[in-house]
Amino acid sequence: LGPLPKIMTDAQPDRPASEYGSFQHKNAKQDQKRKRVLLLQGPASWFFRDLGRALMSRNAEVTRLGFAPGDRLFWSRDAGTYVRCGVASHTFGAWITDFLTRYCPTDIVMLGDQRFYHRVTLEAARALGSPPRTHIVEHGYLRPGWLLVEPSGTGKDSAIPEAFRSMDAVEPAPNSSARGA
Repeated sequence: LGPLPKIMTDAQPDRPASEYGSFQHKNAKQDQKRKRVLLLQGPASWFFRDLGRALMSRNAEVTRLGFAPGDRLFWSRDAGTYVRCGVASHTFGAWITDFLTRYCPTDIVMLGDQRFYHRVTLEAARALGSPPRTHIVEHGYLRPGWLLVEPSGTGKDSAIPEAFRSMDAVEPAPNSSARGA
């Protein structure tokens, strides 16, 4: 069936992903060189749209799962396929497992890792034989207006606290503004 079409697709409640033939990526496992990036919920900005465009310009296949009207508002057809996910929460685990198995994403990007749909997606992705790389985006984590991307998660899964502990062990350079802080 090939890659997902560049159209908006509706994932209906209580219908498995296998019923959506366009989700099937026939050569996904053989086509390891081409990136297949799955974007979940992102910042309330054009960042994911711009990321989708940049990835597509580098020959990646991009699919965005939308869970709320804002996800669609900050998206554009030229950034990849948009799938409005209206799947009920009690069936989402099975649905996303089927979707991930059929689509075989190489990477998953999301804003935060504690939203219900994000937690369930991460759990399903980690259970795959060859799990995709995850990129957890957070904003304002270190500085207002900045986005931060972490591979393993935020909060207790963040690598930042350990990075700061290792920085505390390093003596600041003479005449550094960090002295006495």
